[in-house]
Amino acid sequence: MTRSLGQEGFGQYTTALAFLSIFVILSDLGLHSLMTRELSQKKEGLPEITSNFFTLRLISSLIFLLLGLAALALFPYSRAMKIGMAIGASGFFFLSV
Repeated sequence: MTRSLGQEGFGQYTTALAFLSIFVILSDLGLHSLMTRELSQKKEGLPEITSNFFTLRLISSLIFLLLGLAALALFPYSRAMKIGMAIGASGFFFLSV
C-alpha cells in the first residue's frame, strides 16, 4: 500500500485514520464495559438491555463522527483529504456499531 500511494499519499491515509480513530474512541463512552457488567448482573431482560445499548452506541457513534467531520473544517487539509475522511467516516461508523 505504501508503494502504490507513495510517501505523501500514505501520510494522508495515516492522518485520516488517526483523525477518525480519535472520534471512534470517544464514541465508545465505555458502553461496551457497561453492557458487559449489566448483562452479568441481570439474567432477565437480555434482549431489552442489548437493544438499549446498541441504540446508545448507534447514536453516540453518529454524533461523534459528525462532530469529527464538523471539526474537519477547522483544519487546513486539502479538499481531497476532507472528502476521503468523509468517506472513511462512513466505514468507521459501521465498524464501531
